[in-house]
Amino acid sequence: MGPSEGNPLVEFWSRRRLPFESKEPAFRAMRSALQDALSAIPSRDGLILGAVYTSEDRSRFDVENVLIYNVGARKWPAARAGLRFERAFECPPTPPGDRTGLDHYHRYELTSTEEGWRHWDRGQVLGRFEIAGLGPRPHRAGPSLCDVAERIAGRLGVPAEDIAEDA
Repeated sequence: MGPSEGNPLVEFWSRRRLPFESKEPAFRAMRSALQDALSAIPSRDGLILGAVYTSEDRSRFDVENVLIYNVGARKWPAARAGLRFERAFECPPTPPGDRTGLDHYHRYELTSTEEGWRHWDRGQVLGRFEIAGLGPRPHRAGPSLCDVAERIAGRLGVPAEDIAEDA
Protein backbone atom coordinates (compact mmCIF):
# COMPACT_ATOMS: atom_id res chain seq x y z
CA MET A 1 0.00 0.00 0.00
CA GLY A 2 2.74 2.52 0.91
CA PRO A 3 4.12 5.05 1.44
CA SER A 4 7.71 4.24 2.28
CA GLU A 5 10.62 6.51 3.07
CA GLY A 6 11.76 8.18 -0.12
CA ASN A 7 8.73 6.89 -2.04
CA PRO A 8 5.56 8.78 -1.08
CA LEU A 9 3.27 6.60 -3.17
CA VAL A 10 0.09 4.86 -2.00
CA GLU A 11 -1.51 2.19 -4.19
CA PHE A 12 -4.70 0.28 -3.43
CA TRP A 13 -6.43 -2.49 -5.41
CA SER A 14 -9.82 -4.06 -4.72
CA ARG A 15 -12.43 -6.31 -6.31
CA ARG A 16 -15.12 -3.61 -6.01
CA ARG A 17 -15.14 0.16 -5.95
CA LEU A 18 -14.55 1.44 -2.41
CA PRO A 19 -18.01 2.12 -0.94
CA PHE A 20 -18.90 4.86 1.53
CA GLU A 21 -18.84 3.64 5.15
CA SER A 22 -19.16 -0.04 4.31
CA LYS A 23 -20.23 -2.35 7.13
CA GLU A 24 -18.12 -5.17 5.69
CA PRO A 25 -15.07 -5.80 7.91
CA ALA A 26 -12.71 -6.20 4.95
CA PHE A 27 -13.67 -2.82 3.46
CA ARG A 28 -13.53 -1.14 6.87
CA ALA A 29 -9.99 -2.50 7.37
CA MET A 30 -8.93 -1.41 3.87
CA ARG A 31 -10.38 2.05 4.40
CA SER A 32 -8.56 2.41 7.73
CA ALA A 33 -5.25 1.28 6.19
CA LEU A 34 -5.74 3.69 3.30
CA GLN A 35 -6.44 6.58 5.71
CA ASP A 36 -3.28 5.79 7.68
CA ALA A 37 -1.16 5.53 4.53
CA LEU A 38 -2.45 8.83 3.14
CA SER A 39 -1.87 10.56 6.47
CA ALA A 40 1.77 9.41 6.29
CA ILE A 41 2.55 11.15 2.96
CA PRO A 42 4.39 14.34 3.95
CA SER A 43 3.80 17.70 2.32
CA ARG A 44 6.62 19.02 0.16
CA ASP A 45 7.12 22.51 -1.19
CA GLY A 46 5.89 22.89 -4.75
CA LEU A 47 4.01 19.60 -4.79
CA ILE A 48 0.34 18.63 -4.50
CA LEU A 49 -1.36 15.31 -3.87
CA GLY A 50 -2.42 13.61 -7.09
CA ALA A 51 -5.13 10.93 -6.86
CA VAL A 52 -6.20 8.62 -9.71
CA TYR A 53 -8.97 6.01 -9.78
CA THR A 54 -8.43 3.44 -12.55
CA SER A 55 -10.96 0.86 -13.71
CA GLU A 56 -12.61 -0.30 -16.91
CA ASP A 57 -15.94 0.10 -15.07
CA ARG A 58 -17.95 2.74 -16.95
CA SER A 59 -20.78 3.11 -14.43
CA ARG A 60 -21.59 6.65 -13.30
CA PHE A 61 -20.34 7.93 -9.97
CA ASP A 62 -18.43 10.89 -8.58
CA VAL A 63 -14.74 10.05 -8.71
CA GLU A 64 -13.93 12.56 -5.96
CA ASN A 65 -16.21 10.60 -3.63
CA VAL A 66 -14.37 7.35 -4.37
CA LEU A 67 -10.90 8.89 -3.99
CA ILE A 68 -11.52 11.29 -1.11
CA TYR A 69 -14.89 11.16 0.65
CA ASN A 70 -15.28 7.36 0.74
CA VAL A 71 -11.74 7.05 2.07
CA GLY A 72 -12.51 9.54 4.83
CA ALA A 73 -10.37 12.64 4.47
CA ARG A 74 -8.54 12.89 7.74
CA LYS A 75 -5.39 14.93 8.00
CA TRP A 76 -3.62 14.57 4.66
CA PRO A 77 -0.48 16.74 4.92
CA ALA A 78 0.32 16.09 1.25
CA ALA A 79 -2.92 17.87 0.22
CA ARG A 80 -1.94 21.09 2.00
CA ALA A 81 -0.89 22.81 -1.24
CA GLY A 82 -3.57 21.19 -3.40
CA LEU A 83 -5.31 18.03 -4.51
CA ARG A 84 -5.82 16.84 -8.08
CA PHE A 85 -8.06 13.87 -8.85
CA GLU A 86 -8.62 11.99 -12.09
CA ARG A 87 -10.46 8.98 -13.41
CA ALA A 88 -8.83 6.61 -15.92
CA PHE A 89 -10.98 4.23 -17.98
CA GLU A 90 -8.43 1.49 -18.51
CA CYS A 91 -7.27 -1.81 -17.10
CA PRO A 92 -5.50 -1.22 -13.78
CA PRO A 93 -1.85 -2.20 -13.43
CA THR A 94 -1.19 -5.71 -12.16
CA PRO A 95 -1.01 -5.73 -8.37
CA PRO A 96 1.96 -7.17 -6.47
CA GLY A 97 1.79 -10.94 -6.26
CA ASP A 98 0.09 -11.12 -9.68
CA ARG A 99 -3.35 -11.48 -8.06
CA THR A 100 -6.32 -11.44 -10.43
CA GLY A 101 -9.79 -9.94 -10.17
CA LEU A 102 -8.63 -6.70 -8.54
CA ASP A 103 -10.26 -4.42 -11.10
CA HIS A 104 -10.39 -1.19 -9.07
CA TYR A 105 -7.20 0.76 -8.42
CA HIS A 106 -6.41 3.91 -6.41
CA ARG A 107 -3.09 5.71 -6.74
CA TYR A 108 -2.04 8.67 -4.59
CA GLU A 109 1.30 10.45 -5.02
CA LEU A 110 3.01 13.80 -4.77
CA THR A 111 3.05 15.57 -8.12
CA SER A 112 3.93 18.96 -9.53
CA THR A 113 1.18 21.39 -10.47
CA GLU A 114 3.12 21.99 -13.68
CA GLU A 115 3.00 18.29 -14.61
CA GLY A 116 -0.62 18.54 -15.70
CA TRP A 117 -3.27 15.88 -16.18
CA ARG A 118 -2.22 12.33 -17.03
CA HIS A 119 -5.56 10.79 -18.02
CA TRP A 120 -7.38 13.63 -19.72
CA ASP A 121 -7.25 14.71 -23.33
CA ARG A 122 -7.27 18.43 -23.95
CA GLY A 123 -10.38 19.48 -25.83
CA GLN A 124 -12.27 22.65 -26.57
CA VAL A 125 -12.44 25.13 -23.69
CA LEU A 126 -16.11 25.59 -22.87
CA GLY A 127 -15.67 28.26 -20.23
CA ARG A 128 -13.27 29.80 -17.73
CA PHE A 129 -13.74 31.31 -14.31
CA GLU A 130 -11.67 32.90 -11.61
CA ILE A 131 -12.13 32.03 -7.97
CA ALA A 132 -13.55 34.95 -6.04
CA GLY A 133 -13.37 35.51 -2.31
CA LEU A 134 -16.22 34.16 -0.22
CA GLY A 135 -16.79 37.53 1.43
CA PRO A 136 -18.03 38.10 4.97
CA ARG A 137 -20.01 35.48 6.81
CA PRO A 138 -23.74 35.77 6.19
CA HIS A 139 -26.01 36.12 9.20
CA ARG A 140 -28.36 33.21 8.71
CA ALA A 141 -29.18 29.82 10.13
CA GLY A 142 -27.33 26.78 8.87
CA PRO A 143 -23.76 26.36 7.74
CA SER A 144 -22.33 28.94 5.35
CA LEU A 145 -19.83 28.27 2.61
CA CYS A 146 -17.19 29.60 5.02
CA ASP A 147 -18.24 27.05 7.65
CA VAL A 148 -17.98 24.25 5.10
CA ALA A 149 -14.52 25.48 4.04
CA GLU A 150 -13.42 25.47 7.70
CA ARG A 151 -14.62 21.88 8.13
CA ILE A 152 -12.80 20.73 5.00
CA ALA A 153 -9.64 22.54 6.11
CA GLY A 154 -9.86 20.88 9.53
CA ARG A 155 -10.18 17.42 7.99
CA LEU A 156 -7.20 18.03 5.70
CA GLY A 157 -5.15 19.57 8.50
CA VAL A 158 -4.63 22.90 6.76
CA PRO A 159 -5.44 26.46 7.88
CA ALA A 160 -8.89 27.60 6.77
CA GLU A 161 -7.28 30.65 5.16
CA ASP A 162 -5.69 28.27 2.64
CA ILE A 163 -9.18 27.15 1.60
CA ALA A 164 -11.18 30.38 1.71
CA GLU A 165 -10.78 34.07 2.35
CA ASP A 166 -12.31 35.38 5.58
CA ALA A 167 -12.93 31.83 6.79
